[in-house]
Amino acid sequence: MPWRFPEIARLFDVSNIVCDGEDLESAQQQLGEAVSAILLKGSKPIILGGGHETLYGHYLGVRESLGNEATLGIVNIDAHFDLRPYDEQPSSGTMFRQILEQDPNAHYFVAGIQRYGNTQELFNRADLLGVTYVMEDEMIPGQLEGLMASLEDFMNEHDAVMLTLCTDVVNAAFASGVSATSPFGLDPSTVRSIIRKVVEHEKTRSFDICEVNPALDENGRTVKLGAYFVNEAIASFMSKLG
Repeated sequence: MPWRFPEIARLFDVSNIVCDGEDLESAQQQLGEAVSAILLKGSKPIILGGGHETLYGHYLGVRESLGNEATLGIVNIDAHFDLRPYDEQPSSGTMFRQILEQDPNAHYFVAGIQRYGNTQELFNRADLLGVTYVMEDEMIPGQLEGLMASLEDFMNEHDAVMLTLCTDVVNAAFASGVSATSPFGLDPSTVRSIIRKVVEHEKTRSFDICEVNPALDENGRTVKLGAYFVNEAIASFMSKLG
């Protein structure tokens, strides 16, 4: 019998937060307040970026809803670590370093890292910060058992989990509408499998998808793919309702 959305499920659009580029931190704070409010009502937020700096606002909301003592596992599907220095100004490349250096109860798992898309300094920083990472060329479709086992262990170790997807992790043949394409990126089916695995876990609170750029898209393929990924997250959240 085909699976159907539970009758008690409801979807709500809670509007937009606009960042004009001048006050990123204020927009992130606003997003955090919105995410926290949604979580405290017992709902599951799905956030549509924007650049991947959206993740920091997403994180602020999850942390606010949990309190400071709970352990938080952050799962990122991404070609890049996003661990650059943020001394001068935060950006889409600094968020995870901000989080890990400011929050001792947050931990980071990233799948899809490109060997040639990150400097040696970033690999060194990831090791220094205790990041768990899986390289793109280790993620072969149909052979993901090791990755899924590692994800399960990581999620089980934390009080709560949040998931973020940077769409530039996907192979450029399927996702041209991103700011940094990945010729050796992941197959969409691999990304779908990770979304299902993480969102179906009982501890997962929320999901965001970022870096879809319609201005660079070819025939709307990336936008459509992003919509399918969002639908996978919705279906996985709703499957836990019964």
